[in-house]
Amino acid sequence: MDIEIALPGKMSESGSSLLKLIQNNSTPTIDLLVRESIQNSLDAYDENSENKFVEVQFNIGEFESYNLCKQLKGITANLNHKFPNSTYKYLSIRDLHTVGLTGELKYDNVKNNEYGNLIKLVYEISKPQQSEGAGGFWGLGKTIYFRVGIGLVLYYSRIKNTNGKYESRLAATLIEDENSNDSMIPPYQNKNKRGIAWWGEKIAENTTCPITDENDICAILDIFNIPAYVSDETGTTVIIPYIDEQQLVKSNQIEYDDINRYWLKDLESYLKIAIQKWYAPRLNNSKYEYGKFLRVRINGEYIKNDDMEPVFRIVQSLYKQATTDEKADYFIDNNIDSYVEDINLRGLNNGQMAGRVAYVKVNRKHLWMVQPENKLSPYIYLNLPLTSNEKNKPIICFTRKPGMIVSYEQMGPWVDGIPSVDGDEFIIGVFKLNSKNEYKLKNTKKLLLEEYARRSENADHISWCDYSIDNDNVNIVFKIQKQVKTKISKRFLENESQNVETFNSGLGKLLGDTLLPPEDFGKKPSSKKSKNGGGSGKQIQNHKKATFTVNGAAVKYLKNGMQIPMSLKTKSGFSTGTIEMSIDSSIKTITIPEWEESLNKSSYSMQNVQIIVDKVDNTENRSKLVLNEKNRNKSNEFLNAKLVFTKKNTGYIVEIDCLKKCKLEMSIYLDINVNGKNLKPEFTFKEKRGD
Repeated sequence: MDIEIALPGKMSESGSSLLKLIQNNSTPTIDLLVRESIQNSLDAYDENSENKFVEVQFNIGEFESYNLCKQLKGITANLNHKFPNSTYKYLSIRDLHTVGLTGELKYDNVKNNEYGNLIKLVYEISKPQQSEGAGGFWGLGKTIYFRVGIGLVLYYSRIKNTNGKYESRLAATLIEDENSNDSMIPPYQNKNKRGIAWWGEKIAENTTCPITDENDICAILDIFNIPAYVSDETGTTVIIPYIDEQQLVKSNQIEYDDINRYWLKDLESYLKIAIQKWYAPRLNNSKYEYGKFLRVRINGEYIKNDDMEPVFRIVQSLYKQATTDEKADYFIDNNIDSYVEDINLRGLNNGQMAGRVAYVKVNRKHLWMVQPENKLSPYIYLNLPLTSNEKNKPIICFTRKPGMIVSYEQMGPWVDGIPSVDGDEFIIGVFKLNSKNEYKLKNTKKLLLEEYARRSENADHISWCDYSIDNDNVNIVFKIQKQVKTKISKRFLENESQNVETFNSGLGKLLGDTLLPPEDFGKKPSSKKSKNGGGSGKQIQNHKKATFTVNGAAVKYLKNGMQIPMSLKTKSGFSTGTIEMSIDSSIKTITIPEWEESLNKSSYSMQNVQIIVDKVDNTENRSKLVLNEKNRNKSNEFLNAKLVFTKKNTGYIVEIDCLKKCKLEMSIYLDINVNGKNLKPEFTFKEKRGD
């Protein structure tokens, strides 16, 4: 194939900038590839096909490097020098029952800016998708293809022309860092390098288009042992040579101590997990309502529902229930209670429903985390940080029309406010957008919810966020998030109140019989006085340089304890303070160490402490420190925090040291484990003044 070297020009991207364009260095590379490649295939489904599904095939194999190098004129010698071994690995992504890379072969034939899929994908950058519900922009997400291998990608496609004839086309692209010492693309006529080149059939000086000769195409496909499309087949195959399997499976993975993740051993295993993670709603789902459902093969083997990990079966079942209202077989077979709630918003055109959230509370047995299966925590399958061994934060994910999970959220606006649950339980929820409904804007225009969510996504489609439309701040995402949290919280807080002895609000009453302290503790009754904040349930302690508040009215009651919200406001010059938990008897306050030493048993224990710096010198901050048994000391640029334990390993004191002379406003959340329900906790703040 002949080479076409991209020339430098005004407002043109370079290879080095394109490789950074997607700007996502936290999501694993293969996850981004799976999300982008399957999305492209699903967007291109063939409406005229009798098949009810789109099939995507991932294949990993070896190829003879020399045979490929000689096909790429202009870099043959450089490529041979850079990769001297005889064989290397490649990854291909092939789809069936799609329309393929349609459109004109040559720019000169393009009319009315109708570039078509071929030119947009292979030759262009940032061209918007036109089909409703499609993934976003050609060229932004697709840059992930160039980050998987060495920047070299081959595109092969077969289409059915408007005249009813079948046509094949193949081209190649290389994007590299033009500033690298081992860059392979030569300069064109001594001009500056841009780091981009294409290969195909030469049609003019330094100008190519895809090759269409079937024999030439088959010669290139044979290098990778990839069959050509035949008969009435249409579709697209993307080939990425020179991949490093081990580097790919380990990229951007969270480190877990002493946990063996089988899917990180090879690329085939990892692809199987990544596909389930992001496409569980549409995978093998014959009831998918927005077009064709998805089937996937990896090295010839289909991913079947029975092969899926339990956490992804749960996500899939929740999506189905949100769609049909029918309880999924998986939930029935495993005796899992599941719930579906409508999320309603004002201002919608077709009723008020903006979507539905389906959710469950499952235990370790439901997730096969017990013998003999011994599956891992869902956090690990989802590449999320592990929480405290005592408490599990909820997992909420959300999706729109394409059926790809946008993100799994463990903290933030989708989750904050939903109570954590015991370490043996997990709350999992799926929000499904009502893509067909419309929002009525102030200017009488209407906007599909699908389009609103789609526009809010970045190139990697990893989140939703609100934005202004013609100066109309509709805040649709915020309103959805708020209702999702409220619905789930209400459900499980109500359930807890039926199963757990209720703690009195404000931490002001005893829960059972009055605690009688051991003999000889004090000579007379004593109690600590505090302001009650005008009956608001808040206990306020004022100090010279700090104000400490316990918000008893906002306590969340959990199965084995409670979450207690507090706040601490400090003035400039504040040095050190401690929050100490003790036991308030009817006679006197007893410290936790005294209680344990005298009675040889535990009472309350601080299991998890979240310290959120809301403001620094009246400026928003929102940095967070989390303390627990494994992380007893944490710091940021403003403060150092430490969780102090007794000899019996009971957390009972939080020490806060201010590292700068500044005013701080902090929100503090204590997750307290309760070992004795006839006890009353008390919290005291002590300030050590600075010099």
